[in-house]
Amino acid sequence: MIKDFKPELLPEVRELLIKANRNILSRTFTGNWLSTFKGRGIEFSDYRQYESGDDASMIDWRASLRARKILVKELTEEKNLNVVIVFDVSNSMLYGSGKYLKAEFAAQIASTISFGALRAGDAVGLVTFAEGIQTYIEPNIGLKQHNIILSIIGDGKTYGGGYDLDKTLSELMGAMKQRGMLIIISDFIGLSERWHHYLEVARGRFEIVGINIRDPRDRRLPKHAGEYILEDPFSDKKLIIDCAQYYKPYKEHVEKEENAIKQGFRKIQGDVLLLEVGQQDYIRDLLLFFHKREQTIHT
Repeated sequence: MIKDFKPELLPEVRELLIKANRNILSRTFTGNWLSTFKGRGIEFSDYRQYESGDDASMIDWRASLRARKILVKELTEEKNLNVVIVFDVSNSMLYGSGKYLKAEFAAQIASTISFGALRAGDAVGLVTFAEGIQTYIEPNIGLKQHNIILSIIGDGKTYGGGYDLDKTLSELMGAMKQRGMLIIISDFIGLSERWHHYLEVARGRFEIVGINIRDPRDRRLPKHAGEYILEDPFSDKKLIIDCAQYYKPYKEHVEKEENAIKQGFRKIQGDVLLLEVGQQDYIRDLLLFFHKREQTIHT
């Protein structure tokens, strides 16, 4: 059953950050996790006169003719990244079979990522979405930005509504002109048949990764619970089923769905990480996820 969002999140996030500041985030996140995307962009900086030993392919012959001397291009690596957290606030995120709602666990993930990226010197922005973009905070630097992001994702009024990732990506293409990286945090429940098409279009401008937040009940039924009520988060429809009868078909359907999501991201050379609500070692899994992506990109 969908529950009301209880903003008990903020004290837990603050506690997390106090601990993380002493160990994991300050040492590992800041130094390593976004190194996957560092230095991948190359920008023109200036011209200088050719010297013996320079790479001849860097000579700009048109500029050399104008200046009447041989000039080579100087390039610099982009050191900072625009990271935009695309955060699902739809009805289906207001579900939890345990201590946390998906929304609360997802907010902890978003807080961890934004804190790590900001500490690394990158600009971080936030998009909350349901049936389209609800909130758009442009990427900015500094830990004050982290407090702004927390104030939004920790507010119960932020949550609720339908789900339309297609429309969200289309609107984001118009709203965000600079290149960067999108981190989509969602349960990806309610995708359209053509969602991957919109993902491919957005990939023309952005690096894209996904973090799939699932409650245990999103993935498997309690096998010996007898009759169970399933509820559509985007309508009033309910269905009573026998868990023993539908345990296996339900599990197979979810595996097929999760695999389709994974394949959708792979088609755009992206990645998706699956995390279950309440998972204690999610920081480790985030680090392993980005480290694996770094190795894949640089091989």
